[in-house]
Amino acid sequence: MQLSTDFLWGGATADFQCEGGFGEGGRGVTTHDYETDGNQENPRAITYRMPDGTIGRARSSFFFADPLPEGAVPCFLDDEYYPSHKAIDHYHHWREDLELLAGMGMNVYRFSICWSRIYPTGMEEEPNEEGLRFYEQIIDTCLELGMQPLVTIHHDELPAVLAEELDGWSSRKTIDYYTNYRQFRDALRGTRIGRLYDLLNGSLEPRAALELHAVASCAKRPWLEYLAKSGQRPLAAQLMRMNSIPRDVIANQRAKKPRELLGLTEGQWFEARRDGVQLTTEALECLNKLRKLGLEGVKISEVAEMVQKGHGMAAYRLGLIAPGTRDYSETVSDLLKAAGTPEKLRRKVYRRIVLRELEHATEWRDYIRQLRRLGEDLTDPQLILPRDVRQMHQRMIARENALKDAETLRKIEAQAKDFDKRLEKLRKDYTFEAAGLVLRPYDSAAEVIAEGRALAICIGSYAESYVKGSTIICCLRRAEEPDEPWRAVEFSTRGRLVQDRGYRNDFAYTSSDGPVMEPGTKKQLRNFWAAWNRAHGRDEKGRKTA
Repeated sequence: MQLSTDFLWGGATADFQCEGGFGEGGRGVTTHDYETDGNQENPRAITYRMPDGTIGRARSSFFFADPLPEGAVPCFLDDEYYPSHKAIDHYHHWREDLELLAGMGMNVYRFSICWSRIYPTGMEEEPNEEGLRFYEQIIDTCLELGMQPLVTIHHDELPAVLAEELDGWSSRKTIDYYTNYRQFRDALRGTRIGRLYDLLNGSLEPRAALELHAVASCAKRPWLEYLAKSGQRPLAAQLMRMNSIPRDVIANQRAKKPRELLGLTEGQWFEARRDGVQLTTEALECLNKLRKLGLEGVKISEVAEMVQKGHGMAAYRLGLIAPGTRDYSETVSDLLKAAGTPEKLRRKVYRRIVLRELEHATEWRDYIRQLRRLGEDLTDPQLILPRDVRQMHQRMIARENALKDAETLRKIEAQAKDFDKRLEKLRKDYTFEAAGLVLRPYDSAAEVIAEGRALAICIGSYAESYVKGSTIICCLRRAEEPDEPWRAVEFSTRGRLVQDRGYRNDFAYTSSDGPVMEPGTKKQLRNFWAAWNRAHGRDEKGRKTA
């Protein structure tokens, strides 16, 4: 019988079955290194140590392996034999072994790379040079002896660190490390590998790592398969990428029916199947939180849509359920419960926010906080459910500001002494007109506060300091409109200009606001302050010249 010239006749080995060289050449520990020898009566096992020092053995059969107990750490025992540590000592006799293969007329040699010999823990960024050189010499010798090197880069083992710290292939981080490991071929001198396989009898692409991840995840969480088969493949894939599952996403991990698994009502599950709604972890989290508020009947399609729009979960979490930041630690539900709002009325508020005005959830929360601060009755449906919450929110802001300003004025008036006498001197020193503008000191603390509100700047907070005499505040207005707020100016008590600010601090908060400072205003201000400095013996930077 004549064989074709391209017929491959060769031998094959697995690194952990033949290499040995444990701990040599920079090699790290692999998962197989903890495996003992065995026979039919005493099967191979993984040796481990418990936190209390107890030693144990877990059966390591490929098909009937036992899981390690929680808290167990793999370990080596002096009285056990671990075959992979020496194997057939190919690490020291590789040339002799290759010559024997070639002597039998073989023209191909399939061997596997030990991941831990290239990347000892699997997490390194750069490969181990000694490991690269070991496999380079095997490849070179194969070619020298007329054998084509056929390489498998993953053969039923992992660096032990990845298994112990990341739970192996059930973590997507392992895939990232595998992708990095796979690049070692580029580091091999000459890259003269005939064929390269990720897995024994497997794919040529990194997709093999994803497949391993999927298998490991489904073995760990069988319900992922139930979800995928029920038509929720994107959700199953999303959950597969998560190392831990949020409590508000999966209701019962032991359930075998997808509806019970997700904690959905029969109507919600029917709707999802009928309309082809693809659920997400965000939508499920939202649904489960709504259920806790007593809103079981919310349609899945509505929740999925608001989450998809982008504003849904962010506004929902911030304004209704989850604590916010800074002083916004209370939620709408917290506020209404604390105020004794009837449950039926609370549900109406939740439904209104979730189904109609979710994008305004933060305004709802702030509005209810305002009602509480103002001492309003939070059991009054007309107050709790206004026609336009944004309009009522602005009204409450104005009301709170008015009360705050009145309280500030009462404090200032009680503390103010000799302000009228000081005001006469301020008018004499700081009343000035030039370049079509008029400067004058404010007549009262109330005028300072009102100016701050009109210009949307913080000048009102300086009112008390102004009345006490620790700073000087003036208004700067156009000569043709002397009664219209335009700019606020602060001087030090020595007469030096500190700040000059217009509406919103001369800053456009959004592009739709347009330019705040009108054309020509900068030049007008420059001319005015130049005239002011000349009249008061100051240079262009406001410093005294004499």
